[in-house]
Amino acid sequence: LELWEVATGRRRWRQPIDELFADLRCSPCGRFVATCRADQPVYLWDVFGETSDPQPPPTSADWEALASADAETAFAAVRRLVQHPAAAVKLLSARLKPTAVPTPAWVDERLERLGASDYAAERELTAVADVIAERLRAAADAGLDTEEADERLQRVVGRATTPTDWLRTVRAVEVLEYAGAAAGPLLARLAEAAGFLGREASAAVKRRELRPG
Repeated sequence: LELWEVATGRRRWRQPIDELFADLRCSPCGRFVATCRADQPVYLWDVFGETSDPQPPPTSADWEALASADAETAFAAVRRLVQHPAAAVKLLSARLKPTAVPTPAWVDERLERLGASDYAAERELTAVADVIAERLRAAADAGLDTEEADERLQRVVGRATTPTDWLRTVRAVEVLEYAGAAAGPLLARLAEAAGFLGREASAAVKRRELRPG
């Protein structure tokens, strides 16, 4: 069995199987895989870890692992966190912080500085681009004073949908989605956040609500 990560197109988990099965089905939630053959019972696999394969308690290093370009390394951290819901909530509540929405005056001041010789304004706008996406697109449609400023603004707008840390955010929200009741309150709070984090958390809350039990 192999599990591939849609976000990166890379393999994140592999489970060797010695026998061929007549059929294989995946649950709608993506967590369970059922296999069967005529002479054996149906086997149900939990991709986040079987009780016979307990994962060690997560550590702060798992926060870094969630951002790894190696999907298998990242998913190993996801599995550890899902298997230890209380520890996962404690770690992610401390690290997964919603981006504060800046005031219109703050945004306008940095838009005016985009044509300057330093790149501080561009960096600052990029850091909050996903929570001020509409304001940035409006500014891009209106145009700025110089061609250089417009070019920098276009780069910032490119971050308005997918922030720099988007992959770790996706994986962290995945942990909360599958970590059971203990993660529900934190996931609900994050769903109220602006920008990319809020959208991902809100979608996760809706998926949880659709599942039986």
